[in-house]
Amino acid sequence: MGQCLSCLFSTDTQELGNPLLKEGDDVVEGTPAVLVHGSGDAEAAAALEEKREREEREQALREAEQVAKAAMAKHKEERERQQKEAEERQKALEARAKELAKEKKDREDQEQREREKVEREWVQKQREEEQQERELKEAQKRDRAEREEKDREEKRREHAEREERERQHREGKRPDRHQGESGERH
Repeated sequence: MGQCLSCLFSTDTQELGNPLLKEGDDVVEGTPAVLVHGSGDAEAAAALEEKREREEREQALREAEQVAKAAMAKHKEERERQQKEAEERQKALEARAKELAKEKKDREDQEQREREKVEREWVQKQREEEQQERELKEAQKRDRAEREEKDREEKRREHAEREERERQHREGKRPDRHQGESGERH
């Protein structure tokens, strides 16, 4: 299980330190029988060293993979966190933009209502002034017509009075032939 032969034997007595190793067994956890019986020391040591180095490399690779996976996971978490923050900032910016757009539209609508109100008031005032001007002109026209009518009446009356005076003046100088003793005309 990845243990070297020196770990399997006790150092003091050179007895088997691992109960799985027994003398005479052909294979103990992947160790060749030659090593168990003590023959081929140099080859066995080299093979054992090679196996240990391979296992160390594999262990180092596994650890590097774990570190890389952890780093990738951490990087992914950081990227996701940054992306989430960016999305939240974007949402906040969009919400603020909508809020500003609404405020602007509300302000423009209010200004438009105020302009329309001022315009209506101005139009109403103009109409009232025009109406007053028409009424004044009509009153002046009526007054002028009434004065002219009074003047005509006065002239007719004066003319009638003048004619009456002239008639009386003419009649006073000459007697009327058609008038009888009673002063009545026939």
